Amino acid sequence: MNNANNKPRVEIFVRSNIGHLQQLYAGFSALHCAGEIDLVQHLKPRPNMIASAEPHLRDARLSHCSVLVNKKYRIYYDMHDSWEVDEEALGKHDFYYKRSFQPDRYSKTFHGFQKLRAYGLNYEVVSDPVDIFALQRSLLARSTREFLTAMGWATGLANLWQFVPSLSRMETPPPIDAPTTVLFMARTWDPNESSSELDTKRKIDRDAINQMRANCIRALRDAFGESFFGGFAPSAFASMAYPDLVLNNKSYKKRNYIDTLRSSTIGVTTAGLHGSIGWKMAEYVAFSRAIVSEKFDAAIPGNFSETSNYLSFQNADECVNQVRKLVNDDELRRRMMRNNRDYYLKYLCPKKQVARSLDEMMSRPAQI
Repeated sequence: MNNANNKPRVEIFVRSNIGHLQQLYAGFSALHCAGEIDLVQHLKPRPNMIASAEPHLRDARLSHCSVLVNKKYRIYYDMHDSWEVDEEALGKHDFYYKRSFQPDRYSKTFHGFQKLRAYGLNYEVVSDPVDIFALQRSLLARSTREFLTAMGWATGLANLWQFVPSLSRMETPPPIDAPTTVLFMARTWDPNESSSELDTKRKIDRDAINQMRANCIRALRDAFGESFFGGFAPSAFASMAYPDLVLNNKSYKKRNYIDTLRSSTIGVTTAGLHGSIGWKMAEYVAFSRAIVSEKFDAAIPGNFSETSNYLSFQNADECVNQVRKLVNDDELRRRMMRNNRDYYLKYLCPKKQVARSLDEMMSRPAQI
């Protein structure tokens, strides 16, 4: 961002305070605190459900956010897991940043295609306290518990009773000389949950996600023994379908997960719902880990690429083979760690990620 005296005036219109948007909010707050933008936050009514939309898109706007720059340029941020675009919002904005931007899904003749941009990796991270904008957003809470959590995170008081994923806690330099260990913790998706709302295809997709994750956990456990830590988050469905793979509640608490991530050198991740890239990928990059990921179609800005930042796989056997490459090749593993640290500092750090989108808007405004 340009740090001239005529810094941009950025108005952000906030309708929810869910985890999908925290990285975005942290980026805007960091730019404001650095004096690079003049940020004004407007709290708006919670968006209505879109009754006519597909079930997984009815509450998608909870993970959307609109921004007005210098009372001229309009940017829309869509942090939803799915690749689908909100066409109404697309028509009203100059740029549309999509987290799960899968360019092959959209025809070049698609109305508004030229406005679409890849936002990139996303994860839950909040500003270091005290953040006045986060305090304001706590007023959007729908329950007393939600309000107290939001207030606690905004002020830092929540550190007394829970782990707060603040910027200073959610990144580290590469552990170049640490012992080689492998991490893959995941959740299951119950294909029978809200069965009246899930169509057959999405039930099959959930089954496929669960099975890929289970196969990888078992294969990694067999291949790497005590050098591997992983399993499923506790849930009624996981305990029924994969009883041998369920972690205890203590292991899966956020604080303990982050501690385990800090002590690991290689992180494994698989595709999320709707083919999305999950938060784990971004967390692994922020913590400068070497990464083995299931193949994905979403576009990631910058120089993030296979072999440089991650190795890919399509089944459990390939997953094990790719992890083994990193285990056996110290130089490859360490170079990947350094590359991911470099990518975090240049692209994924929330301040940098949001600044990139604002710079693109002001330097190359899209044609409506």
